[in-house]
Amino acid sequence: MEAEKKGPSRRPHTKTRLGCNTCKHRKVRCDLAKPVCQNCTRGNRTCTYSNASHPGSPSILPSPNDLDVELMHHWTVSTYTVVASEPRQHWLWQVFTPRLAFRYPFLLHGILAFAALHRRYLTDDQHERDSLLTVARYHQQQALTLYIPLLQAINDENCHALFAFSVILTLICYAMLQDSETDESESLVTRFNEAFDSVIGATAVAFQALDTLKAGEFGAIMTPLEPTVNSLSGFDDGTRESLEALLTCAERVCEEKPGQDNADLITQRNAYFSAIFGLASTLTPLPEDRNRGAILAWPVMCQSEFLTMLKQRDPLALVILGNYSVPLHLQHRGLFILDGIAKRLIEAVANEVGAAWHPYLEWARMRIAEPFTPAASTSENT
Repeated sequence: MEAEKKGPSRRPHTKTRLGCNTCKHRKVRCDLAKPVCQNCTRGNRTCTYSNASHPGSPSILPSPNDLDVELMHHWTVSTYTVVASEPRQHWLWQVFTPRLAFRYPFLLHGILAFAALHRRYLTDDQHERDSLLTVARYHQQQALTLYIPLLQAINDENCHALFAFSVILTLICYAMLQDSETDESESLVTRFNEAFDSVIGATAVAFQALDTLKAGEFGAIMTPLEPTVNSLSGFDDGTRESLEALLTCAERVCEEKPGQDNADLITQRNAYFSAIFGLASTLTPLPEDRNRGAILAWPVMCQSEFLTMLKQRDPLALVILGNYSVPLHLQHRGLFILDGIAKRLIEAVANEVGAAWHPYLEWARMRIAEPFTPAASTSENT
């Protein structure tokens, strides 16, 4: 089964010459937004402009100190509960992490960026929403500029701040998916791939300093992932049949590739299976304090080959991603960064694959359309 062929199109890069240095290097269209363009914001890339400025572009924004104080206050009274999945983690994110941030500016910028995105979600005032998005992008970029070089020098002293920021950065990436502004150079699927890269990055930081983190304040949350399920027998009929259909499709796709090396086919099959059984794991009921982490950790359950196929727009990989919209939908009332994203994701996937693949998305579409019935009450401001 193959995706319907679409004619190749060449996007003009009319703004690349005047764009940021990163977009010039990547040879992609830059929207010229300052202090940070949307491409760099969504891809967690450092964004710098050459000395020549574009007429009419705003200058680099200074850090708005009064607003920073408000954002830190917002973090300590509200936003920290988004990161802390249970009450016993509240002190860790409400008190300890801000204290740590005053020693590590990249972490402070990360806190302010995510607090700005949280406040943006809570207001209906469009002017305030636009301003908070600009502030969030500014702080995210300042954080990345300081954070990225330190990834080559993780030690027992800085690993706690690096890990805390990696967690916050993952949430920032998902929160940025809330931005419904269209950008022809960055599709929603591409932005999900970038969010997944942040999840993998957070895991890498944790593994590199695991013993030190376990012995410190973050030891309370350094719990292993639940084992990936290896059987679909415990699911309801609709879920089981849909996941089994994906497994069968994976087998067939690999069988219908004549001439490809057997080892490559086995690798591809295993990659599909890892993603499907990982998806099943995110649909398995877990204690309330483990649900958020399990759902956002789906990329970690997938083999790297699957994530590569996803970036290459492999049709079946895209369809599996589309079905990931179901656990996102089931958890969205407990986490503002997921609000409304499930429907947008499945529609984005449907637009990228041919009509022949749409039946494999039907179960997910039906689940998303069902009335939401939360298993437990959640905080109104998260």
